Amino acid sequence: GTWNNSGNSPITFRGGITNSGTFTAGTSIYTFDTNSQSLTGTFTILSVTVTGVTLTNNNSLTVSTALAGSGGLTNAATGTLNINFTGAVGITTFTAAAIGNTVNYGYAGTQTVNATTYYNLTLSGSGVKSIATGTSVSNKMSIAPDNGGATASIGTGLTIQVRALFLGGTDQTIGTWGSTSSGATNKTNTYFAATNGLLNVAVLSPLVASTAGDWATPGTWAGGVVPTAADDVAINVAVNVGAIITQIGSVTINNGGTLTATGINLTIGSLTIISGGTLTCSGVLTVNGNANITGTITLSGAQANVFAGNVMLNSGAAWNDTDTTSYAISGSFTNNATSFSVTTAVYTFSGAGQTFSGATTTSIGSVAVTGIYTNNGILTVGTALSGAGTLINGATGTLNIGGTSVITTLTATAAGNTVNYTGTGQTLKVTSYSNLTLSGAETFGAITTVTGNLTLSGSATATTGANLAISGSLTVSTGTAFTVGPNYTLAVTGTTSIAGTYTDNSTGAKTLTGNVTINSGGVWNETAVSVYNIAGSLANSGTYTASTGVHTLSGAGKTIIGIISIPTATFTGTYTNSGTLTSATLLTVTSPGILTNNGTITATTALSGTGGLTQGTTGLLSIGGTSGITTLTATATGNTVNYTGVAQTVKATTFYNLTLSGSGAKTIPNGTVISNNLSIAPTGTATASIATGLNIAANTLTIGGTSYPGTNATWGSTASAATNKNDTYFTTGTTGILTVAN
Repeated sequence: GTWNNSGNSPITFRGGITNSGTFTAGTSIYTFDTNSQSLTGTFTILSVTVTGVTLTNNNSLTVSTALAGSGGLTNAATGTLNINFTGAVGITTFTAAAIGNTVNYGYAGTQTVNATTYYNLTLSGSGVKSIATGTSVSNKMSIAPDNGGATASIGTGLTIQVRALFLGGTDQTIGTWGSTSSGATNKTNTYFAATNGLLNVAVLSPLVASTAGDWATPGTWAGGVVPTAADDVAINVAVNVGAIITQIGSVTINNGGTLTATGINLTIGSLTIISGGTLTCSGVLTVNGNANITGTITLSGAQANVFAGNVMLNSGAAWNDTDTTSYAISGSFTNNATSFSVTTAVYTFSGAGQTFSGATTTSIGSVAVTGIYTNNGILTVGTALSGAGTLINGATGTLNIGGTSVITTLTATAAGNTVNYTGTGQTLKVTSYSNLTLSGAETFGAITTVTGNLTLSGSATATTGANLAISGSLTVSTGTAFTVGPNYTLAVTGTTSIAGTYTDNSTGAKTLTGNVTINSGGVWNETAVSVYNIAGSLANSGTYTASTGVHTLSGAGKTIIGIISIPTATFTGTYTNSGTLTSATLLTVTSPGILTNNGTITATTALSGTGGLTQGTTGLLSIGGTSGITTLTATATGNTVNYTGVAQTVKATTFYNLTLSGSGAKTIPNGTVISNNLSIAPTGTATASIATGLNIAANTLTIGGTSYPGTNATWGSTASAATNKNDTYFTTGTTGILTVAN
């Protein structure tokens, strides 16, 4: 969602705010009163006033003008508060002591640090940051991590105790620190203003395990001090955990370091495993912060492991899961690991607005999504995809589902994403898909929309359960079967390619906008009568069986290839036939449509329409019934038109080769010209019927399969005045004459 206070209206809240979207506060004052409340998410607000209650910051709050009011602000353990204004913090109660929280004074200019107890205190931006009596830091102080020029001004006679000090982003040694005007052991005016106050770093951070041994042994740690719960630690050697540890601070396992917890529960703040480092845990592992892994992590036993933050597996990482119980992950999961291995544990993802990403396939048997996750990588769920949450397959996401998919919400509409159902006997999640691939026998269900491609591969079988619109292509691969269920429509905007079996059991209309190809071995079978609207080319190298429904071909510059038999075909576009096209019932060409024949066309019953049929040089046109088409162009050298029916009337036009076969009288009307050969009854008993007064011209004559040459010879029935008279091949009683030039 989006919050946009573009009108800069003053806003009062009494129940807090949770932001997982976009929050634009404007320039007005935001007041929090009446009830204690909290901020969850990321916020930038110029002025915050808290009146008589407590406001808790759980995540990230940036205040740029004023923080005031009679109430209190508490920075929770997970909170980061950025104070980016000059002058004092005016709120009555300011609490920032929770372990893990950070307060950053980041104004580009002088600031006064509020006198309170901080856990982590950062001074950034620029200018002098004044620290007065009453200020304490229980963990870490960081000065100028952005190298912006900020300096700490510690009041005269004041000593601030910290456990760790970072200057310009670099960790410093233990001892006292201050300006050159102070009595500190370590003096620098780069990070300290010219005062005599001191900063005492009492504990080196992180604490380093430098000698192999047990966690609880002082000798394991440099300086001989066992870490407290709040300490950040670095493991450089082999360390064994012999008792339950709850570590709020971070744990870093460096190259050559190993941390082993055998049957021991291990809780840590954040986890970093450097390349060459190893964590092995057969107890419960809980990571409350982020986990950043480039080394090896091995988790075993029957434990319920918890990762409360983001999990990032970098190149070189090895994730070894031999645990059989569960994983609870609340953050994003990024997988670029070199090795990723899991067993039967259920992985539950509960975060809001989180992601799956990375170049390595995240292959998990059982995934439960109870939050909201977007998959931008490759996620493979082998057994069960479940949960009451939402899984969004992002534009770059590939989701492979090998078992059940009972998740409450699966959103797969982002352009370019792919969902693969890879198992057998699966019931597909009924939702809209971009690219959908099936590999086994599936229950397709009432899916209505595939905005990309639908692909059947392997041994997939699917029957539609609703009207289906595919905006991309339909591919039915070898060994697969796709069936249109009863009464449902099908629309394919892209190409349709059949190498398996396509069965149409539906009377619903079919609209195929792209090219249709039946490949070698492919089967196209229309078992129900329905209307087909095809706007692309039609090619058959397999088996094509059309129903008696009207098939309309409307494309421009398209082709017919292979053996195509359509009982009722209507051409409204421009098509070229290079194959064998048969229409047993009706072949219609409707203006402005033009059908060009370079192959074989058989119009068994009727050739009609207001459009035109043009014979190419290799074209053979067989007409078994009427030929009422408006325009028949048959002049191309080499083409043949054959009237194969009973008692037909020849179209009055110019023919190159004209054949009269079949049976009965073939009436040749005025305006008929044969520029090459007239063949009468090469098979059958057909006769040429030339009406009284007509003289039809042909270049050559073939009768009963035999050529009869003659210069300007005339032919006709015995009732005619022709030189050559024959009632076997010329209709008895007709007086018209055929003149043969050669």
